[in-house]
Amino acid sequence: MAASLSDAAKTCCMCFGPVKGRTYRSVSSDISIQQWGPIFTQLGAKLNGYLCNFCINKLNRVCRLEEDSKTKVQQILLEKEKLMGILSEMSGVKLSRTDSELTSTLPASTPKESKKRPVHVALTPNTVTPKSKRGLFVTPRKNVTPKVLKQKPCVVDKSMHTKTINSDFVVKVMVKSMENERTYIVHDKMQQKLIKVLVNKGTESAFCKHLSKKQAYRAAMTEVVKKQIVKEIQEVVKRRESLLRCSSNEILFNFDWNTTYSSIEKKMPTLMSLLKCTVISKKKCSPHIVMAASILLYARNQTIYLIQYILGIILDSSGLTKEGLNIVHQIGLTVSHTSIYNKKKDLIYKQEENIEKVVKSYVQKRLQKADVNELVNESDEPVPIEVLGDNLDVTVSPTKMTLDHQRLSLHWFLTMVKQRQVIFENSDLASDAMIQPDILTLSTNSWVPDHCQLEDLHKDMLFHIAHVLIKYIKPLEFLGSSYPEYIVHPYIEQTKQKSVILNCDLVDASENTSQGMIEILQQVHNLTVPHKEGTLIEKVVFGGDVLTNERAFSAQSAMQNNKSDFDKLMGVIHRPEGLHRQFNFLLAIYQLFYKETSAVDRGSLYQLRNLINRRDVSGPKDVTQKFRPHQHFIEDVTDAYILASFWEIMEVEEEDGLKQKLPVFSIMNEEQHTKWLNDLSLKILDNLHLREVNNFGQINQDLLSLSTEDEKIEKMKANHYYLCPFCGNSFSSLTWFKKHLKNKHNWNCHVCDKNVNPTFVVKHFLFMSLIFRDTCDAYRLADGNRIIRNAYFEWLYASAVKHTKYKIWLWRMISYVISILNVKDSFEYKWNMCVNLKGGIGNSIPNDNAVEIQVCNIKRELNTQGANKSYQSARKICMTTQVIDKIKNEFMRTTKTARSKRERPANDKTKDINTMVQCLRRQGPISKFQWNSFSEFKDPIGCIDSDNLHTWINSQKKIASVYL
Repeated sequence: MAASLSDAAKTCCMCFGPVKGRTYRSVSSDISIQQWGPIFTQLGAKLNGYLCNFCINKLNRVCRLEEDSKTKVQQILLEKEKLMGILSEMSGVKLSRTDSELTSTLPASTPKESKKRPVHVALTPNTVTPKSKRGLFVTPRKNVTPKVLKQKPCVVDKSMHTKTINSDFVVKVMVKSMENERTYIVHDKMQQKLIKVLVNKGTESAFCKHLSKKQAYRAAMTEVVKKQIVKEIQEVVKRRESLLRCSSNEILFNFDWNTTYSSIEKKMPTLMSLLKCTVISKKKCSPHIVMAASILLYARNQTIYLIQYILGIILDSSGLTKEGLNIVHQIGLTVSHTSIYNKKKDLIYKQEENIEKVVKSYVQKRLQKADVNELVNESDEPVPIEVLGDNLDVTVSPTKMTLDHQRLSLHWFLTMVKQRQVIFENSDLASDAMIQPDILTLSTNSWVPDHCQLEDLHKDMLFHIAHVLIKYIKPLEFLGSSYPEYIVHPYIEQTKQKSVILNCDLVDASENTSQGMIEILQQVHNLTVPHKEGTLIEKVVFGGDVLTNERAFSAQSAMQNNKSDFDKLMGVIHRPEGLHRQFNFLLAIYQLFYKETSAVDRGSLYQLRNLINRRDVSGPKDVTQKFRPHQHFIEDVTDAYILASFWEIMEVEEEDGLKQKLPVFSIMNEEQHTKWLNDLSLKILDNLHLREVNNFGQINQDLLSLSTEDEKIEKMKANHYYLCPFCGNSFSSLTWFKKHLKNKHNWNCHVCDKNVNPTFVVKHFLFMSLIFRDTCDAYRLADGNRIIRNAYFEWLYASAVKHTKYKIWLWRMISYVISILNVKDSFEYKWNMCVNLKGGIGNSIPNDNAVEIQVCNIKRELNTQGANKSYQSARKICMTTQVIDKIKNEFMRTTKTARSKRERPANDKTKDINTMVQCLRRQGPISKFQWNSFSEFKDPIGCIDSDNLHTWINSQKKIASVYL
């Protein structure tokens, strides 16, 4: 009606009152002049400005009264003419007048064709009709038309005489038919208002609003709505209707709130409109309304249970007990615990379908490829798979222990299958150009890191040092935007994709026994290894911790008397996985450098542990049980040494003086920033003497010399005997033959230097700590090159600290890559040591870590059963946990539920780091730092006997050539 309000306040030009709200009108508008112009003329006022709502109502009232007055006058004149016509027809009037008088005085009769002007009664917003609109004549009369004498008289309802004088207005209803006319005066105010709405052509909502003000009508309307709702529900609960019914498992995975809301609203519009009006906010209200409708329908018919099934499955997997499920079932939120238990049986079939698509299809396609030698379509090439496994140990303690009911220790084995992310066909390598050498022909120094690998490790150390400076030195924080965030490898696009990993089975066998491990390997072969009539078509990688690898290898050795390779269980390729490898190397660090006797040595691990009160760090005995606290402590100590060395190089005490030592970064580009930071990291690396740890080169040289001697002696061997070229004597023992050559013929045999001098312990600790950090980072990024390269260093340290199993299996892992496997299998073996459960760069974890996560999930849900744990229930959980997770994730997505953070919260360690840095700087120059308790410390690598190591490698080469 009016233009939008301006910011300034407006005043009415008639009453000088303030104009409030948006209900005002301009006097100068065309509509105002046309409607109220005559009134302004009569008032003799020249107004200009705005009119308030109060004055507008008054002016509209005057206009309506003007129209009513014209209508009333016309009605009076018409009635007067009718009465005069009746009177003029009377006999006495006719006789008393002459013809001329009759002609001149007779009023003109009402013409039949004349049309009455329609009377429009303007209703005011008030409920009481003003007096100006009351009828002038209250006595109804017969409508007599003088000239129409042949028409039958109309029958008039007597109720027209029941008008009360004191009423504000009269509503008269007239019903006409072909022969009669009925009129009825409405006295009920409610009925009057309803007719008034009809006359004014009001909306349906206005009509119902007035009708609902009376209790009787409101109750009747409610009954009509109830009947409509019942009718809609009856259609929904029919068996042929599929709404909110769990007719198949696919509905559970494809549930969507918005789609369900639209379907219910289409089937039951009345009920949904009632539920919708109870929600104040229109945003994100669909789940609440659908849930309310679902509960109501479930109470009427318990076959409508789709949402109840989904919620019950999610709550059961989240740890809600049987008692809790029964409670929420009683109020209609979920189905019963028994229904959930039975539904899990159907979900097992869904997991088996997934296994069929990933595992069995791979085996079948490999067999088809072996039959026809090639596939018709490259898209049919199956994605290679790998098998992962670990033991699942559960203890059942009875409530009341007796001779018959003792504590039970149950041991099962969880097998999982993952699809490889990095495939050889997608790489740039040419398999024809590279042939793997025979392991027996390799020199023993092939397993020792060479100079190139050591330099490559130093470059990665520079990267980690630079990130420590960016993290803790505030003036250098801005360099984080220009410095690389992570170490790039050529297959990072493949490794950042989300991995496909499935629980295949829970084997009722223990890996602790030989028979149990044989059963486990037999099931793995039957499920995943392509074979035909005992012949292996292709081997499959079997990953696990070192203990699992050792037991599987022992089981293979025990089955060597069988005829076929399939029966010998030779279809698996062993691989020690990364999480337990990290456990072992961290344990080696603590065994070498953590001693309680070093509490008085400033800068030692034990002294710094007490300084920052890391009570969760207890040394080698609890490293595997409390891995994360021990890992974080080693990383913090390493950061403290790097920062202390930084302040020593910069020759400043505080950050205020640091700005004068730094270059002008504003005139440097990003490449110059990176180069400056790398140069600074190199100075720190040299200041900490990390490039002086070079005993690997000495071992490499010793093993190379020993291998050269063996090659010369091997040429003197004939028919299993060693023949002396000087005297012709033969020897069956290599040891005696070497002694003969040395003592009798002065043969110059290579002698390894076994004298190792004490050295600074700090540089060896920092060297191992940075190797450990780089290994963890390599697994985080799924960098196969760094994972294998660091294994060259780690297996030697495992040899130095007498970790025999890890020494063997890290050596064998390197052997698989450099010799045992062909180029294709070696490439995929190296680049698929991680899984990515979330997707994205830097979110990869070791394969055995993913297995540990599934083991913990199964145990957590199994523990809710108390002493009722059994293999059947554990296997059901194993085969349904991933399916339920998929249902849960889809339900959370459509509900837009915020996910809980899977990452560990990042604590601010600045205070701890600065405390350790200050402690280290008070001791003196970092470059000359020494722990007094480790004054006799010797390099672990230098203490390795090269002769014994050479002999051990040769023996392992023979074993690998036969069994691996």
